[in-house]
Amino acid sequence: MTTQSLSTHFSVKRRYLRSVNLERDIRNPAAVKGYVLTQRSCDAISRIFKPLSEDQGNRAWTVTGPYGSGKSAFAQFLISLLGEKSDPCTKAANETVSEYKDSALSKIVSDAQKKDGYVCAVATATREPVSHTVLRALLRGAEDFWVNSSRRRNPVMKKLEDLQAKLENDEQIESKEVLSLVKKVAEASNTGLLIVIDELGKNLEYCSSKNSEDDIYLLQQIAELSAKQSEEKILLIGLLHQTFSDYANTLTIKQKKEWAKIQGRFEDIPFVGSSGELIRIIGQAIEPPAKKKLQKEIQLKSELWFEELSKNEYSSFESVESLKRVCPLHPVTALILPLLCRKYAQNDRTLLTFLTSKEPSSFSVFLEQEQVNGGAPPTLKLHRLYDYFVEAAGAGIYSRPQYQRWVEVQSRISEAKELEPFAVCVLKTIGILNLASSSGQMRATKGLVTLALCEDPKDKKEIDKCQKQIDELIDNKLITYRRQLDELRIWEGSDFEIDDAVDKAIQSDNSSLPELLEKLLPLTPMIAQRHSYVTGTLRFFECQYSSDLSKLNPIDQSSDGLIVYWVSESEPERIESDTKSGKPLIVLKTDEIEKL
Repeated sequence: MTTQSLSTHFSVKRRYLRSVNLERDIRNPAAVKGYVLTQRSCDAISRIFKPLSEDQGNRAWTVTGPYGSGKSAFAQFLISLLGEKSDPCTKAANETVSEYKDSALSKIVSDAQKKDGYVCAVATATREPVSHTVLRALLRGAEDFWVNSSRRRNPVMKKLEDLQAKLENDEQIESKEVLSLVKKVAEASNTGLLIVIDELGKNLEYCSSKNSEDDIYLLQQIAELSAKQSEEKILLIGLLHQTFSDYANTLTIKQKKEWAKIQGRFEDIPFVGSSGELIRIIGQAIEPPAKKKLQKEIQLKSELWFEELSKNEYSSFESVESLKRVCPLHPVTALILPLLCRKYAQNDRTLLTFLTSKEPSSFSVFLEQEQVNGGAPPTLKLHRLYDYFVEAAGAGIYSRPQYQRWVEVQSRISEAKELEPFAVCVLKTIGILNLASSSGQMRATKGLVTLALCEDPKDKKEIDKCQKQIDELIDNKLITYRRQLDELRIWEGSDFEIDDAVDKAIQSDNSSLPELLEKLLPLTPMIAQRHSYVTGTLRFFECQYSSDLSKLNPIDQSSDGLIVYWVSESEPERIESDTKSGKPLIVLKTDEIEKL
């Protein structure tokens, strides 16, 4: 029987071969086709589109999620839905909504759409003022809306180009000029204006470093403009990796409060997907085989696996069909891959890189290397996933808090290279499960490790081989078995969890800030030097930290006064000139308590 490589039958759809770049792909239908609607993206679309159809509610949003979580791809899809109805991107997006078969979502989208579409003003921010980014977005959106269509060139274009020319000549532009153009573009469109700023955090970093309150205030002004109920709708969406406050670490408490007010004008939409949603993306990305016989083999094997995983409560698969679509990934690999990408890498981005890249041990390389000879195809198992993360994704792991645990696992496996290849595969399988999850159903139980190493969950010969190898590794003390948890661990040591103990110790320390400072940075007395020089009499003041002036008194009765460093965020209600014992009192305070 002739054998063929798996790449003859399986491939990854072209749409997933590169990341979405909003400015580059804004009018590219290929970047929209194949977008996978998940529960998180449907919820986000509903929250943004409902106020448009009902003419009430918020119209300024931040979409917040970690690196690689698919925010840009979501924004690209959202922009396409609000484009001109005849535009190929809008048609492709509408087809995706129809195929999702959610009548409520379809109605919300349909009610929000307009025949001529919105002016879609899109820009990817750099470390620059907000006004510069918004101006670039307006110019790009206006050019697409008026120049690249049969519509008459609008006079507002001239004002946008003049302002952009000033910017290119390093001339200052006022935020109020940009705000005025936002209104004019929305009015001139007769439909509405959508402003989308990708990497908005870059603007916030710039504003934080420059203490530029006026510039970030432009965001509040546009958000307030969006909230006004008018015929010309203005929508503002910013894509962020973290909240506003996380970009304001270097600011004073007063400035942070101002930033918090601005953030309050935006409705935040968290954008973090579940494992089930990422499994759907994997299934959508893999092109299934066309051969009927191979399809039948995969169907039979998928039914067996779905039954086995459901019986043991391991499965995040919605149906046999969803499990079948991830083939030739091993079912356990498909369950663990999203956990690893979230914990050690960049979420959806790393997942798709694993599927599409030519890096060692990647999915695409597996398809080229492995053969199928007429039966069910071989599957990519967890030990290969371990190799991929060590060789390709390893550099990014070094900056993670869990790095030490990864090093322990990797060191142990590196030392065991004299073992038989299958024994090393078992070690890698246990190691990757240890790293992915130390609790819940997906921990490295004997049952799950055995299933992860088998092609067929009902093959007794395969199962016995795996269990025998696990027992040998335990006997040789290469792995430990935590009987009370039914868990295999690849590193030595007791059941004592150091990280948990440290967290508990931190939580149990109820010391106040003055008490902590006294322990870590005790104060020394301060001598009144000028008085000593002038009078020849040595006088010194005792120094203390405090957040309660009612209890103050010098501890050293020989001191001539007391200096208090006030370490509370609230102002003292009343400051006396003397202590209770009648000695002079000086209180020093700072606005930077949060930094301390």
